Amino acid sequence: MFLRKKPEEAAQQSPSENAEQAPRKGYTPGKGTPTPKRKNAQAAHYHPVISDHKKLTKEEKKEKRKAERAKENEQYARMQEAMRTGDERYMPARYSGEVRRYARDYLDARTELGELMVPLAILMILSIFIQPSFPLLAFRLLIVMYAIFFLMIIDAMWATHCARLYAEHHFGRRAIPRPFTMQNFGRCFTIHRWRQPAPQTTRGNYPEGISFAALREAFVNHWFHRNAS
Repeated sequence: MFLRKKPEEAAQQSPSENAEQAPRKGYTPGKGTPTPKRKNAQAAHYHPVISDHKKLTKEEKKEKRKAERAKENEQYARMQEAMRTGDERYMPARYSGEVRRYARDYLDARTELGELMVPLAILMILSIFIQPSFPLLAFRLLIVMYAIFFLMIIDAMWATHCARLYAEHHFGRRAIPRPFTMQNFGRCFTIHRWRQPAPQTTRGNYPEGISFAALREAFVNHWFHRNAS
């Protein structure tokens, strides 16, 4: 008559005892060996995760949080330094890559009308204050600001489209990451010295492969692939 262990006795077994009873991973028992129970096999692979943290004292938990905070601050400082110097090893993934950097260098070498966004916003606020005293002047300023804003959008769309064409021509169509167009479009409306990542080139210093002939060839290839698909 075989006796079966009570549930209380099976539950009191430690994971180390269960680990000794359970076969190791990849081991195939011989013929006639009884198959281990599921609960014993699961207990053998059980590793507590939170129990170690609960065993820490209050001072140890405080030191652990302090070390984690210091590590996070170090990573953040390293990332900010990379955004300033252009070091892609510590740069966020959405800004890293030679294709994104090529497009940023092209946009930073141009003179964007979108950089007038902040001065235009300040002028719009001033027009609100002068409207009661000089309504005609405020109306004319409003018309001029709307016209400049419309030109800013057209210029940003053209610059973003050219950046994509140059990138496709230089690296290939499949090398364009996502998001690419909206990221460069937003960069056109930021003042040159406020852009993130910081510009790594000066105005007029375009990257390699920027020319009118390359733009024309890139436009033809883009139009051909678009119609073929």
